[in-house]
Amino acid sequence: MIYLRQQKEGWGAGVIPKLAHDLKNEIPDVKGFSERNIGRMIAFFREYSREDEFLPQAVAKLETRKQIVSQIPWGHNILLIKK
Repeated sequence: MIYLRQQKEGWGAGVIPKLAHDLKNEIPDVKGFSERNIGRMIAFFREYSREDEFLPQAVAKLETRKQIVSQIPWGHNILLIKK
């Protein structure tokens, strides 16, 4: 939703620190919403939301890509996106 609103409404990168701060104040017991992690979440969405750009492979016959991606640990997805 953040990425789409950034594209549609012209939100800049400044929304991420504000969102991280607001989430920390609103739900202080929940971890994982730092500026860096929110940026990674947006990058994750950008990378995996473009299904039409992926070529079909043999593994697609076994499981959908979303099922496979959901089995990859978050840290591994971050490494894949960075590369």
